[in-house]
Amino acid sequence: MKSIDGRLSKLERRFGIADSQARYLMILTDRDLAQAEEDAYVKILDEGGFLPAAGMAMVDFTVIPRGLNAKETERFVRENGAKIRNPPGLPRIAK
Repeated sequence: MKSIDGRLSKLERRFGIADSQARYLMILTDRDLAQAEEDAYVKILDEGGFLPAAGMAMVDFTVIPRGLNAKETERFVRENGAKIRNPPGLPRIAK
């Protein structure tokens, strides 16, 4: 039983689904976002499957256009999650 548990734990860590693994986000922004706004955007990206369960990820909120209302901003984040998660011109951070 110990060997099975050990192997499953290794697989969970490798695929980033282990509960004990931490997730670190590097957030790039060019404006003062309220903590609630930032948390909402991260939640939308997480629900959309754009963020890993564990490890490091880079999120670039500078690609969000200015002047959008709350609904438009939410729609933009949902539709462009891949672009926000993997900003063009910046190196991807491996898990």
